[in-house]
Amino acid sequence: MEPIVIVGAGPAGLSLHEKLCESGIKSLIIERKKSVGEYGNRVINLDTFKLFGSPEEIISYKIDEVVFSSPSGEKLRAKKERGYVINKRDLELCLLDRISEPNIVYGKAVIKLNKKKKKLLTSDGTIFSYSILVGCDGVHSTVRSSVTDEQIKTINCYAEEYDGQEPTTVFVEPDLAKGFYGWIMPLSDKRIEIGIGSVNRGVSQKELFHILKKKHGLDKYSRSLKITGGTLPVDFLKREVYSDIVLIGDASGGEPAMGGSLHKTVDEVNLLFNILSEKKNLEEYDILWNGFFLEEFKTQRKLRNAIDSATEKDIDKVFKKLHKKRLPDKGLVTTIFKEIALNLEK
Repeated sequence: MEPIVIVGAGPAGLSLHEKLCESGIKSLIIERKKSVGEYGNRVINLDTFKLFGSPEEIISYKIDEVVFSSPSGEKLRAKKERGYVINKRDLELCLLDRISEPNIVYGKAVIKLNKKKKKLLTSDGTIFSYSILVGCDGVHSTVRSSVTDEQIKTINCYAEEYDGQEPTTVFVEPDLAKGFYGWIMPLSDKRIEIGIGSVNRGVSQKELFHILKKKHGLDKYSRSLKITGGTLPVDFLKREVYSDIVLIGDASGGEPAMGGSLHKTVDEVNLLFNILSEKKNLEEYDILWNGFFLEEFKTQRKLRNAIDSATEKDIDKVFKKLHKKRLPDKGLVTTIFKEIALNLEK
């Protein structure tokens, strides 16, 4: 029997490969890069970190306070330990290290699928056969574009790292950061990342980034140590399964409120592994996915729209109102983001 072929050796692909290897299910990862470990700072909530089973050594910073800032500088503060900052590279290397005999082919990009014959062609001319194909190849998924014309809404991000010390901060800016937000992410006690994500077109993310810095008094950080950027999905597909092909991770979309997320990834891996290990019909994954995510993501889409259509004055009013309320004790960014959006709707 042909193996389950996984395209992409990111957190989704590696997590699934680990579970399949442990269960003795034949699988293979095809990765376009020459190695595992892509740099990228991420926040991760407490529960998701446990689900990945990662050691504390990969934690860059423990988040014990999240500050939300309105366009005028009104602040909401949610204290208590809520999550961690990690680097995606460290998570991927940790996942790889846990697989006793990984079966990964590096340096081969998938360029064409033959769905009838269940074969795929890579950039060097190699042909691979599969029993089931799992697309974990990110927001610009080649597997996805081979099975559907459906497009996923995305946002572009730009960030710079500096020496400095600031709390974890989310800038709710419906004009500057439409479709997403700006942020400060502590990477250690002495280093921070300042960034912005937006669906704005016609204005560069770098330009929006500098406007955000100036507006919120962050111009004191001028010596950039590292520049990063990328694209995140902020919507989801109508379906994830296409006969013998399934999409997970950023390839299948992201959370409408917060973009691609590690907790979506780990939940999808667990759902799919249960289907594969029990040899159920792959179509059941779509049913499970809808039961697990659909209503939550529809709600997020509605709340995201509420924030994007709000004026800066509307946001400031909600922040003043929430000063009088107790913010949720649990959750990371999404939980408080929802609280802001729900109050905008009232």
